Amino acid sequence: MGNDHGAVVVWNRQLQRFGAAVPALFVFSLLLMSGGYPAHADDPGARLLPQPREWSASGGFLRIHNGFRTFHQGPVDPYVDQLLQRFADRLSLQSGIRFLAPRATHEHTALLRVETTETTPAYPDYGVDESYRLEVNTSQVVLRAAHGYGLGPGLETLLQLLETRSEGQGFPAIHVEDAPRFGWRGLQLDPVRHFQPVPLVKRQIDAMASVKLNVLHILFSNDQAFRIESKRYPKLHELGSEGQFYTQEEMRDLVEYARLRGIRVIPDFGVPTHIASWLVGYPELGSRPGPYTLIRSFGIFHPTFDPTRDETYEFLGNLFAEMATIFPDKYMHIGGDELTGKPWRENARIQRFMGSQGLRSIDDLQVYFTKRLLPLVEKNGKRAIGWDEILHPDLPPTILVQSWRGQQALADSVRRGNAGILSAGYYLDLMYPAGTHYSVDPRGGPAAELSASESARIYGGEACSWSEFISAENLELKLWPRLAAIAERLWSPAETQDVTSLYRRLTEVLDRLVWLGVDPKQVQERMLRRTLPAGTPLEPVRQWLVMFEPVKQYLRADSGDYTVFRPLNRMVDLLWPESLEAREFRLGVAEATRSRHLAQLNAVRQRLLHWRANHGLALRAIEGSQLLVDGLPVALEADAAAALGLEAISWLSASQAPPATWVERARAHLDGWRGQRREILNLLVEPVTELVETAAQGTR
Repeated sequence: MGNDHGAVVVWNRQLQRFGAAVPALFVFSLLLMSGGYPAHADDPGARLLPQPREWSASGGFLRIHNGFRTFHQGPVDPYVDQLLQRFADRLSLQSGIRFLAPRATHEHTALLRVETTETTPAYPDYGVDESYRLEVNTSQVVLRAAHGYGLGPGLETLLQLLETRSEGQGFPAIHVEDAPRFGWRGLQLDPVRHFQPVPLVKRQIDAMASVKLNVLHILFSNDQAFRIESKRYPKLHELGSEGQFYTQEEMRDLVEYARLRGIRVIPDFGVPTHIASWLVGYPELGSRPGPYTLIRSFGIFHPTFDPTRDETYEFLGNLFAEMATIFPDKYMHIGGDELTGKPWRENARIQRFMGSQGLRSIDDLQVYFTKRLLPLVEKNGKRAIGWDEILHPDLPPTILVQSWRGQQALADSVRRGNAGILSAGYYLDLMYPAGTHYSVDPRGGPAAELSASESARIYGGEACSWSEFISAENLELKLWPRLAAIAERLWSPAETQDVTSLYRRLTEVLDRLVWLGVDPKQVQERMLRRTLPAGTPLEPVRQWLVMFEPVKQYLRADSGDYTVFRPLNRMVDLLWPESLEAREFRLGVAEATRSRHLAQLNAVRQRLLHWRANHGLALRAIEGSQLLVDGLPVALEADAAAALGLEAISWLSASQAPPATWVERARAHLDGWRGQRREILNLLVEPVTELVETAAQGTR
């Protein structure tokens, strides 16, 4: 790390120490008014997400104008040409400046000079060089990388640096040295339970590239549907998709779209279970006699391939060969998880086969199946990926293990010689906050004890977005900005762990994603407009919604009879997974109860008064909405909690201990309001509990 960057880090730390002495009321009031953290205008590198490996800023500024031009110095490379054109288009959109001639004929006439030494590889394989060096001075931007797969992340960094000053729009002078910590930084999409059209997936690809994710893992089949066209076995999509599937041409186009943004596309055809949709058209391949039907509900089900029939492997080999012509990536996901084994145990012929082969358990039979499956994958130049359950001493270490069981399971797999990626801790469908995902490191926990060679086999991580409760309509609301937190964990140095900085920058991510057509705020607004009577003001309802979040983990699955046909259009479906406003309120309450400073307590009081005043307006609106009325019970509890919080602040402000009967009654109410109501969490319960317990302590 250079001396200049070290000076910047020291200066940042001094600023942080100074900031800690600033009255918290001032900071908290800014948070309440703006809904986010104050920007670090003095350090442009501190605004970037993911954070670069190192940077230093000099304080200068490069103003851009309609004469902005780019110049490429290096081998002729169509990949770089399209990158520069797309960059110019996006810069024009974000700045509002129309560039007259975006390509320069000489490096000295260009405001942006990019330098490469190699032609961009045909496809972005794992381990490809994504490093770059960015230099912005007052006269020119110079971006250097080995090839286009490094230029892409560098250009995304440059777009993040665009800012407006009194002298115009442009880039702050800065030096950035950057490279990813992990080569596998992925997102898994599930268009099986709820179909996700191609334009929606393309928008996610653009958004992924903007935060430097580089793997898109698409689930194409499960019990509920088979979502891609097969010309070899057309009954797969004809009978298994209800007409909602991707054509092969659409997928080839999507793969190319992703490649041009440095993103690999990995197909997922999970076997030997989760295959009811396969068996609708080809029941003879099942372990039980047909007929089979598509499964409409969600969970773990029994339909399973018959591992004793040669026809099963012939079918899979042909299908994998066909899909290999669409997806050039060297990896193909084969699942291997959640095998119940019931059809194998109940089939007498399969049991006799197990005896003849010396297979003593269902696990042994799955290993037999996988051993026969792997050559069918490898025949097409592919390597198999599977979930934790696929790991077995009798299977070759060529299988890449995707761990949903956790860091210990991942560490165990790499100790056995397999490469692995972590998904445990990155399940976006569990509705955990960004900070929770951010705290999970693929090489943390038990993996921290691995040797250097073992640790190198941890390739990275992959966020998962299972879609039982995510539709095409609200996908972006449920993914962003939390996915950006995972992106930083997988790109930035391990010591990048400032959660306060992360949340400040996540609010800026949302603003930048709008330029790519990804706007979760608009998603919520569209859903609200549908649920409310015409003419209803939206703002009171939006302000009211920030007090609630969806339930976490898999509690929602236990709360109702959900199927693929049940609309996801109620209050829980248009809530942000994490309310940033409620988070800031909790932080403000924690500071106020710690210090008992009257000004800080008053800031908390004002927010509670605002919510109570807004509650009546919102209540009138939702009473006219059949789709929001299921949130009425939790809304009434939130209002009551706010009233209780105001009472607690009155005792705290007066430095008087409340009567024991008041404390007892308050605790009883709060205990009753804790937990889920209609799949919704009341976010005022915990901070108000803190106010009540602090008041109960009396004067110090």
